[in-house]
Amino acid sequence: MSKYEIMTVLAPGTELKVIEDILKSVFSAKNIEKFEKLERTELAYEIKKHKQGIFVLANVKAEESLIEEFVRRANILKKQILRFLVINLDSERGINKTFKAIKNDKQRFFSSKKTTASTEENKGFTKPFAKKSFSKKSEETDTSKTTEHEKKPRQPRTIKTKEVKESKVASTAKKVEKTAENKE
Repeated sequence: MSKYEIMTVLAPGTELKVIEDILKSVFSAKNIEKFEKLERTELAYEIKKHKQGIFVLANVKAEESLIEEFVRRANILKKQILRFLVINLDSERGINKTFKAIKNDKQRFFSSKKTTASTEENKGFTKPFAKKSFSKKSEETDTSKTTEHEKKPRQPRTIKTKEVKESKVASTAKKVEKTAENKE
């Protein structure tokens, strides 16, 4: 027989007797180690149009077949039991396990940092740095080859585009006039 933990969320109007009767009918009263109403709480999200729920926790010693029977009966009462969760405490990792505190953990951490820093110094490790030389000699030689067009300040393109548009409009107007004259 294994130990199980059963957590259920009941609808707000449901009495505790409903879940208690299911547990007593499936598992005998001597196999129910703990039966506890936790609290009535606001749910994080609506479950079956309910915003609140009653949480009930039960610890039980039972066979696997009895757990299957409990799940079957809980699914029948879907309107009253909103959710349920069954956990096998024997097979769950980390339950009822004691941990030993590790002493001097901070000292190990700081000592490892010191050793890595000292090994880097011993190896002569330095960060790579590349110097960039900025010489104006190459720029000065190229300036003699520039033309007068390049030396003048540029005019904004908008002026040119306006001129081009006006010339296109004028040329199309002339074409229209010529075609009109030819037809007459």
